[in-house]
Amino acid sequence: MEDKVYYKVLLVDDNKSLGASLLNQAERNGLDLRQYECWEEAKQVLVNREDFSSWDAIILDARCVDKKGDPADLHFLMTALSDLTGLFERHGSKTPWYVLTAGGKEDFRFVMEGISRIPRDEKAWGEMLYFKDSPADENGKDDVDRLFENIQRIAPLKTTNQIKHLYRDVFRAMDVYLDGKGKGIMMEILTALHFPEYRKDFDPDKQYNRLRKIMEYLFHSANKIGLLPDEFFKKDRPILQEASRYMAGENPKHVPMRYGEEDEHVFPPIIASSVKNILDVTNTGSHIEVNQANLLFGYALQLCEVIIWYGKYAETHSDKEANLAKCKRIELQNADDIAKQFPEYEGKTFLLEQDEKGNLHCGYCLVSYKQNQDKIGQIVVLKEVGDNKNGGDLKKMYPFFAKVVELE
Repeated sequence: MEDKVYYKVLLVDDNKSLGASLLNQAERNGLDLRQYECWEEAKQVLVNREDFSSWDAIILDARCVDKKGDPADLHFLMTALSDLTGLFERHGSKTPWYVLTAGGKEDFRFVMEGISRIPRDEKAWGEMLYFKDSPADENGKDDVDRLFENIQRIAPLKTTNQIKHLYRDVFRAMDVYLDGKGKGIMMEILTALHFPEYRKDFDPDKQYNRLRKIMEYLFHSANKIGLLPDEFFKKDRPILQEASRYMAGENPKHVPMRYGEEDEHVFPPIIASSVKNILDVTNTGSHIEVNQANLLFGYALQLCEVIIWYGKYAETHSDKEANLAKCKRIELQNADDIAKQFPEYEGKTFLLEQDEKGNLHCGYCLVSYKQNQDKIGQIVVLKEVGDNKNGGDLKKMYPFFAKVVELE
């Protein structure tokens, strides 16, 4: 995976050949230039907040078109800038914008009065107007070079770019192996971690399910390369706890297959433990009593390490057929087999987990939710273990019930 950082720049210009000629020039300056031939198309990628935040600068041709087929004129610029102002207010942030024109200053003069009324951070962003056909200076640089150098100067100062740099291995792995999914979620959480001023409207409790969503993306990626079989998905959504057990080299409870032999696994123990902790704490209702940003940030950092590890593993284990060949069919335990395990629960230590339906359990032993939700993900000791008096499927899944659960 390439290590060089490129800053993403949106160019609105209806001249395709010009856009192509600028690509090499932009790349030399560390810019990833993306061209749109009309404002209508460009605006579509700016409407979504996550997409909007991914752009480091916007370059507008002075004479472009609002929609394809429209005649190019300078009125386009006022339309685009008016829309941009609205998008800035909507998203609560601004992106540096510039004007690149083929005309001279005389041609451009009559629109300058209108543009001057549009808020722009001239001190931070630098000069606004650049000319496509300007002559090169004594150093061989023209206006386009100066524009690109200016963007390259200010882009690293952007908050999100500082986060991208600090966590470049995380975001690179998400780009390559998670198809970029979940990057906006991770960016928002890590930005709040490192920049407290962004926590004003940041609600930690609302972020737990979003971390869980990233785990779903990771399991989808594992399925794509055969590390996780299709049987661990229901209606295209991963059965998270079962998928976690399979990749940790454990016997799943409800899906009759495991990864490899008893001593084989995808997740090494420390990664398996982090994944279990993340799934437990992000399950519905598991953190209702918790409203601490630091706890959320701790799990987010654990997830960063999981993603980095997964990226490295996927890079060297991309053979889908070979990965699927490790899948072994197993016999699930029946009720009689489970019932014989009663002595193995009384007074023993277990990891307290939460299943997909919110039930707390240690293996096949159900645990009271109200008294123990604060212990999820921790090692506990089971006491006063007896029969589960519930009926139906809950009794089949968890034939035992622990009245007392204590931290080890």
